[in-house]
This record gives sequence, structure tokens and C-alpha cells, in this order.
Amino acid sequence: MARGKRPWIRIVVGAGLPLVGICIAVRAEAAQCITEPFAQGYFFSDYEAVAYQDGFLALHYRIGTEQFNDGRTFRLGFSVFSDTCDTAMLDVFNQFVVAFPPATQGFSIRFTSSSTYEVWNDDMNTRAECAGCQGVLPVFPSYYQMRVNGFIDGGASVLHGTSHTIIEHAAGPPIRGAAPNPPDACPEQGLNATGYYFDAFERIERLNGELVYQFRLKTPFNDGRGGILFFELFDAACNSQGIIPFYDRLAMTPRSRYFSLRFTDRTKYEFWDDDHEMPIDCPACSGELPPVLSNGEPYAYVRVRGRIDGAASTLSSTLFPLEGDVPCCSNVLFLPGLQGSRLYRPGEDQLWEPTRNQDIEELYLANNGQSLNAEIYTRDIIDEAPRIINGYNVYKKFIQFMDEELVGQGIIDEWKAIPYDWRLDLPYIMHDGKKVGETEGEDNISYIGSTSTPYLIQELERLANTSRSGRVTIIAHSNGGLLAKYLLSQIAPPHSQYHHLFAKIDKVILVAVPQIGTPAAIEGLLHGDEPQLGANVGVTDWGFLVDEERARELAENMQSAYNLLPSQTYFELVQSPMVEFESSTARAYDFRSFYDGTIDSTEELKSFLAGEPHIQGRSEPFADDEESPNVLDANMLASAMQMHAVLDNWAPPGGIEVVQIAGWGIKTVRGIKYSCGFFTCSSLSTLDREILKTHEGDGTVVLPSAVAMEEAENVEKYYVNLSNYNGELRNLRRNRDHASILEADPTRAFLKEIIKNDKNLIKHVTSSIPSGEDLLTLDYAIHSPVDIHLYDADSNHTGPISNPLQNSDFLAYEATIPNSYYWEYGETKYAGSDAMTGTLVQLVGTATGTFTFDIIENRGDEILATTTFRDIPVGIGSVLTMRIDTIASSTSLRMDFDGDGIIETDILPGEGITTNELIGIMKGLVKTFSLTEEEEKGLIKALDKFEKNLGKDFKDEEKRKKKLGQALDSVAGKIEKYGQKEVLSPDELLQLINFIDEIRTKVLD
Repeated sequence: MARGKRPWIRIVVGAGLPLVGICIAVRAEAAQCITEPFAQGYFFSDYEAVAYQDGFLALHYRIGTEQFNDGRTFRLGFSVFSDTCDTAMLDVFNQFVVAFPPATQGFSIRFTSSSTYEVWNDDMNTRAECAGCQGVLPVFPSYYQMRVNGFIDGGASVLHGTSHTIIEHAAGPPIRGAAPNPPDACPEQGLNATGYYFDAFERIERLNGELVYQFRLKTPFNDGRGGILFFELFDAACNSQGIIPFYDRLAMTPRSRYFSLRFTDRTKYEFWDDDHEMPIDCPACSGELPPVLSNGEPYAYVRVRGRIDGAASTLSSTLFPLEGDVPCCSNVLFLPGLQGSRLYRPGEDQLWEPTRNQDIEELYLANNGQSLNAEIYTRDIIDEAPRIINGYNVYKKFIQFMDEELVGQGIIDEWKAIPYDWRLDLPYIMHDGKKVGETEGEDNISYIGSTSTPYLIQELERLANTSRSGRVTIIAHSNGGLLAKYLLSQIAPPHSQYHHLFAKIDKVILVAVPQIGTPAAIEGLLHGDEPQLGANVGVTDWGFLVDEERARELAENMQSAYNLLPSQTYFELVQSPMVEFESSTARAYDFRSFYDGTIDSTEELKSFLAGEPHIQGRSEPFADDEESPNVLDANMLASAMQMHAVLDNWAPPGGIEVVQIAGWGIKTVRGIKYSCGFFTCSSLSTLDREILKTHEGDGTVVLPSAVAMEEAENVEKYYVNLSNYNGELRNLRRNRDHASILEADPTRAFLKEIIKNDKNLIKHVTSSIPSGEDLLTLDYAIHSPVDIHLYDADSNHTGPISNPLQNSDFLAYEATIPNSYYWEYGETKYAGSDAMTGTLVQLVGTATGTFTFDIIENRGDEILATTTFRDIPVGIGSVLTMRIDTIASSTSLRMDFDGDGIIETDILPGEGITTNELIGIMKGLVKTFSLTEEEEKGLIKALDKFEKNLGKDFKDEEKRKKKLGQALDSVAGKIEKYGQKEVLSPDELLQLINFIDEIRTKVLD
């Protein structure tokens, strides 16, 4: 049969399953040596199917025609190829004779380990019976590829299959560092290798500061034979000063290909088998070079020399100095945070950043965490988000910094940001990124569906190969830090397919990373509040409030959100409980009997989030019931705990430096307190919740989580005082926090120092936690139908605003006062600012009702004072204002009930409202009604008369009550008269009658 050209096929089959009907297309491996099967002659078909069963290779073939499958015997054998596709010459000594029953067409060779194989009759799905049908091959490095060969009648018909690694996802070759350059003094003294044994290959890097020089042997002669190695010493002018003649053979492990010379200090060395990552055991495989030449003079350079069989093959390495700086500086790979990558669907329809709630629905996930829309892809990280005022930088300045200061100034050669589908779990992001198209020269990357060439791995390897140091620095922000730690934990084991990349990472810089979780994720997953799409720990905070129902619907199936929940390590490091239950909650649900008032352990948190499954407790609330705590998926909770068992326990080896950078001084969620109102608390839907805050965080991630790794020689902690930095930006209307910490000048300046291998501290960056002694702040909480606005002396504003984006159904807000915040959680609105800055607080009524307004003054996390305005009546358009530096110096709450600019009353803090304040509010309320001028004056006059009597000093209590009662009756009578004439609407009449009843209770009862 002539050579046939057909696509080869990969089949995924379970152990013992027949072949028929389970073929799927395969994607070619990048380094595959033989890419197409070849068959010639009368007997073998060119059919080949490739599968991996239980992680080991299975190769399926067919006999060509029924005419010749008559039970005749034929031979099978193997070819083995190195990573450079040199053959290992197994063709001859591994041939064996095979025979199958007549009419058999399908057969296979299936590996059961890295070296043992079996021949199978695929038609019968049974092992073949013959002398060579089970065997053991020599053990090769996992990156070697295996090919099956078939022969009959002395070559009258032959088969040559494609080549594959025996182990699925086998680790690649352990190539280290970068190719060295000869010294400037002698550019001709480079690498020279001759003959059959030593390959013309060398790499150099520094591991833990010491030199590592890597070499390679040629296949197939790396069979355990030992070459002779020795050192040659040179002076500064590159003149040879003699050799170190130990002349012992280097006893290499059979079939190992890569070996290295590793120095443990300036002169002490060891030879290592890099394929097996172990020292080579031979007398001369470790030793020490002399500190100086025999004449007492220092030497400048060293060369490794080698030979075998006389001079049949020789090695002469590039000259290298034993001392010297690591080439600076390494290329940078950047991993953005949750929601820091844009997401699209076909047609370039951008779903994230969203501009409407329908965009959120397009991102929904199935119960197993997989995307319902399989066509979503990403391409870029967010530079500037569509915030209301001048946009909102997420990574804009950071991108400019990397392009212009690091690459542009020649500090590094290249950097690459890795956008990813942040909805998915970390394993999918690491293993599944693949290019699905291109837009304006930028790759479109999908993380939905498997691939043999993951985007993250490809880019990491490319950056390492082009880096002047041969290594890569990873900068990771927020959730990107979890991805970085997961990546490192997976490529660290020697058996990993990507283990060769582990030694190519020199630094990991973790910026604002929730390493052990953060309490904000609890609130987001349970109630869907805040702009950060339910998970509440994203990097995007551009001034939109996503609908709570949709946010929670997305987050509850988003494994990446579950991974941000506090872990066991969090509970070990942080003593304060993250969920509290007041005794009043028992009227809705008896949380306290399960958790003794607080949740302060992993098991309790898991039980609470899952709805107390051990007692068949809470059921999942309806999607639109955001006030009821959600019931989360137990499997995803367990998966998150398992993930943190990996991430929290990861520790970097000596060759990798970890720098943790935490933001400090911005109010951050530290927990939730549930309670019940006095009158209404009949169900979980009516629970009240208070957001508990701390200044020790960046607005999203609490401090202990951002610096969770213990300090060591190669693990450091630093803190960016965002509060102080924001104070300097007052006139720039910028307010840096978790989302924009990489936009803060001190953060970027310090990153530059780290990348340059310096640690010079920048203003606002410290190596110890800043003191909260001078951090004076004010927190505000408003309940029900009122909006809160803050203004500072420079007219900066924090609070809700109109949404200017067309076709957007999001609520919008801004926070341009330095160190201010604006949050909405359920029916409660929270805001905050620095104290001692002359803040103007403005409350605006959005409906008719009453509100309670709480103010807390803090020094750090210490509460200095509190005040409350309780049960204050308000109408639509009512405006209340106060100025505050501290609670003690604050003004009263001045009320303009009808919004006409005239103050009706000044309200003082306290339990409830005074009678005089009620009268003032009534006057303002009357002005909002559609009364004639005469009718309005008549009612105001009656109220003035009552207020006048209220201020008189009556010596007789009975007389006082009588006089006030008559005056109040006069007001009530006029109100009733207006009601009878239908001058007042029924609703207006009821409001005034309620006021009269409350005044009567206060004055006469």
C-alpha cells in the first residue's frame, strides 16, 4: 500500500473498554518528532489511534485487508526519540514476534507503566498471547517519545507510527537558564563540542546566588558510559593557567541526557543528573577548586573540559566567572486579579466590564462551575474602566509603567499580562487557555475546553527563554496571587510535565492577594451586595452597583469566588469572629444554638454557608430574596477548602524570592453581624445585618491575609500606607484602594526597586505595619429611604450619582474624597471619610418614611465616640445637612423637609425626635402639599400657636396639659377640616394625623 495521508486520531478510553465508537480529534504536541503514521506494502494499514489509559500511552493499529489477516506472524518493535528527535536505537533489540487468530484486524500496544507494555487484540479486547507480547523497556526520561514499528516478510510490508511520550502530560526537558556569552576580553572563547557524545549545548543561571552550568549528552550514546571531565583556569586576559587534572569518569545514569555543574559556594561544586534532579554519585563528581592559582594569583575564568575515547568526542565550555551578578533583570509575567480581564462573546460583544445587568446574565455558570456560554473568551486586562468621573484606572498606569519605565528604560526586555476567565477555577486557568482567534493583533484566549498547550505555560516558557537572566519574575495582583501560588505548587514536583519551568522563576511579588481568603467574600456570596459582582473581592470598582439578584446568581456557581472565602489558616491567624448573631435573631432562625453567637472556625463557617446541612436546616432562598443568607454549594465549599490546603501550605524553595505587599489604612469588611428589628423579624428575609469594618486592609483584603506567609530569608512583607498617600491626592480626585493599588505611585516605584534587586523603601512603603494612632475616621450608616452624600472642603463628593451611560440599568456612585467609601448592603447604606477634614454630610429623602442615622468616630479600630439620630421622619426630596470634624464638634442635623432651601428644624441626636423637632418637620411636610397660600398659612399658624404654648412655663401640670391639648386639638381640627374638604389627599391626611398622634403621646401622656 502506498503511503496514505490521513489525520491521526487520539482516543480516550477507559481501562478494558472496547475501541469502537469513542474516537475524538487530537491536537498535535508542539515538540512531536514523528507527526504522521506511515504504512507500506500489503499487510499493515496506515490507521493509528492514540489514547492514554490511566495516564499511560496506548497505540491502536489495524491489519490492512481481510485477505492477509489469516493468522500469519509479524514483528513489532519500538523507536525512541529524544527531545531533539535523535533516535535511541531500540529498533533492533526490541523486536518481537506477534500472531493473532485469523480474521483479527485491530491490535494495540498499551503501556501499564513508564517502561512496561502489553500487546492487545482489540477485536476481542483481550491481551495477546505470545512470547514478546508483554515486556519491559529501558527507562527513559519522561520527555522521550516512543514510536511503534511493524515488519513482515523481511520488510515486504512495514509500519511506522507517530511518536508520543509514554506518560500523559509528561514533563518537558529540564532546560535551565540562558545560553552564556563569552567574556568581552575573549569573545572567541565560546562553546565547542565535537564528536558523538557531548552535545553543543550549554545553559547558565544562578540558583540561590550560586552558579549552575548545564550541559547535554547526545542520544543514543547517553547509555551510562562515562566521559572524562576536568577544569581549566584562566586569568583576566583569558590566558590558560593550567588544568585541575582529576581525570575521573563521570558516571552518568543510563539514558539521562542533561547534567549540570552546580557550585555551592565560590569554589565548591557538585555534578548533578538534571533529568532525575539528583547529585551524580562518583568519586570526582563533587570537589573544590583552588582559591587561587599555584603562583598565588587569582584566576578570573573557568572552563569545563570533557573527552571520551581519546578525542573521539570533546567538550570545551564557554569561559565563565565563578563570581558575578545575575544578569538583570528578569522578564515579567503579570497575573491580574478577579474581574481584571475583559470578557467577550463572538462579535466582540463585551460582557465584562458590564454596562447593564443583562451582561451579567450572559456570564452565568452551570451548577458544576462551567460556563453556560462556551464561546466566551478574553483578550486584555482592564486599563481604564468606564467610571463616571474621567474613567477609573485599574491597570492603566501600571501598563504604562511596565512599557515605558521597565522595558522602555532597558531594565527588562519584555513583560506579558495574562488575561484569564476569572469565573473559572484555578486548574482550568492553568491548563486550559488556548488561542481561538485574533483581534487587532491581540490573541483571543478561551479557557473553556482542554488543550495540550496551555496559554499560561506557553507564555511563561517564552518569557523565560527570552529573558536576559533566563528566569521570570511573576507579579500577581489579588486573585492573580492565588493563581501564581497554584501554578508554582503544581510545577514544583519533579514528575510534573512543567517541572522544568519551576527553576525559571526567580521572584513572586504578591500585591494585595487574599492568600487565606477575606471576609468580604462571605457577604458577596450570601447576599450578592456591593459592586464587585457578589464575590466582593474583585479589582474593578468603577462606580456601578450590580443588581444583587444577578450578582448572587453568578457568584453561587463561581468556584473562584468560593476560593476567596476565609480558610482554616485565616481562623488560626485572625482571632476576631467574622460572623456574629445577636440574641434577637432567634425570632427568625436559631443561629445561636448552632454557633454559640459567633462563627470562629472553619467547620462552623462551612456549616453556616451550606445552610446547616447536618440538620437539614435552611433551604436556598428565592433568587430575588437577597436579604436571606444564601445556601452555598457543598461541593464547591469542599473544593475551596482543598484548594487552600494546597495554597496555604505552599512555601517557596530557596531559589524563589517571595515579596508580599499589603495595602493599609482603608476601611475593609472584616465580618457581618446579624440582628432582628424590634417589630419585624418573622423570617430570614427580615434579618438586619451590620457590616463590621477594620482599617487594617486595602478596602477589600484584610491585612493578615495579604501577608499570610511567614517571613523567612526569601519571604518578605511590606505595607503601602494608602491612607496617607490618598491624603496627598486630595485635589486630584483619586482614591486608591484594593482595586487600584497598582495605580498608586508608591506601589509601582517599589516594584521597580524589587525588580532591580534593590529594596530601597519608598515614601508610604514600610517593612512594618503602620501605626493607627493618627488614623482618625468617621463611619456613617443610614437605614431606609434616604441617600447619603459626603462633600469635603475641596468639593470632592462621595455618594450616589446619576448614571450617564446610555442603555445602562446600573445604579451609579462615586467616592472621590480621599480615603472615603460608599457601600450598599441590602437596605443599609454605608459611607466613611477621614475625621478632622470638615466634611459636609447631606441626606436626601427618596420616599416617605423614617430613617435612623448612625455615626461612629474612630482612631484606627478603636471607637472614640458614637451618636445616633433615630426614627427621623422624611419625605421625598427632604434635605438634611450637618458639618462634622468630630462628633463632639458636629452641628445638629438641619432639616429642609420640602427641599425649598428653608430650614424647618434642627435635629439633635438621641433616642427618637423631640416635640419641637416634630413640629418643624410638620411645617416642612405641609409645604409639600398642594394647598393654597391661605390654606397653608392657616395650618402653619395653628402649628405656631401650639409651639408657642409648648414653650411656656406652666406651674400647674394639669393646666399645661389642658392648654396644650386645646392647641393640639385646634391643629387636629383644621387638619380634619381640610380632609373633609378633600384639600388633603387621604395619604397626606394620614401622615399629618400620625404626627399629631405622636406629638400627643409625647406631650400629654
